[in-house]
Amino acid sequence: MRLKSFTATTMAEAMHLARQDLGEDAVIVATAEDAAEGAFRVSVAVETPDAPSPRARSNGGAEPEPIAAALAYHGVPEDLAAELLAVAGTVDEKDPILRLAAGFDSRFQFLPLSERAPDRPIMLIGPPGAGKTSGVAKLITRAVLKKQAVTVVTTDIKRAGGIEQLEAFTQIMGIDLHIAQDPGALEDLMDLEGKHALTYIDSAGTNPFDEQELAVLRSFIEASGAEPVLVLSAGGDPREMREIGEAFGTVGASRLLISRLDMARRLGGALAAADHINLKFSNVSVA
Repeated sequence: MRLKSFTATTMAEAMHLARQDLGEDAVIVATAEDAAEGAFRVSVAVETPDAPSPRARSNGGAEPEPIAAALAYHGVPEDLAAELLAVAGTVDEKDPILRLAAGFDSRFQFLPLSERAPDRPIMLIGPPGAGKTSGVAKLITRAVLKKQAVTVVTTDIKRAGGIEQLEAFTQIMGIDLHIAQDPGALEDLMDLEGKHALTYIDSAGTNPFDEQELAVLRSFIEASGAEPVLVLSAGGDPREMREIGEAFGTVGASRLLISRLDMARRLGGALAAADHINLKFSNVSVA
């Protein structure tokens, strides 16, 4: 993974420079505004599978204390923190952020949701209140702004206002919202829509510790042939998020979208959820 910062007079321009240089797979990891300079900065990461192995540090791999303190502050589980520190301690680099990045690169994978039509629909899954509906809204907004065809489906028929919330977004975007009340209806809808457009499916909130609810979710996933992308709010208890990630892994989740990043100060839970069952980080959201 490479980390690089881009600065411009607007956030949009900084993001454009980042993607122009590193490609569409660049993962935005931080943004900042310098009010005094009137500039915006975007820091991005991009996978580099063929990058050389980190060189040994001249201090014999002594534990980088700033990194240890940061991992402890964020509540990163001890076993995961030890692995990250072990790799960070072998990197010949003064900047602790880059040393920690080497640890992340050894432990995590980054696979953003494509802006092009994938082979499979994308279904956002997760516990109630995780941010699935707002995540779908942002994804379809991105598609519409790029003038791409997009199909939007909701299976969230039980939550009060669930359909209305997403319908408000689709109406603004001039997109029809399809409603699938059961797996059979969803399967028929997928057969009709085909694979010519980006397809996003909003699912009902699922209790990860309720086998019956997981079984219902699994039936919708199988009927749609969709890739289930797990949505979790940032800032949760690491042990709890590990168990939640493991539960949703049983229905096929392989990627993780972190929501409500603006309301979290400790991110150990997000790291724990991804690490436990090797979920790939896809995207992040501030709401």
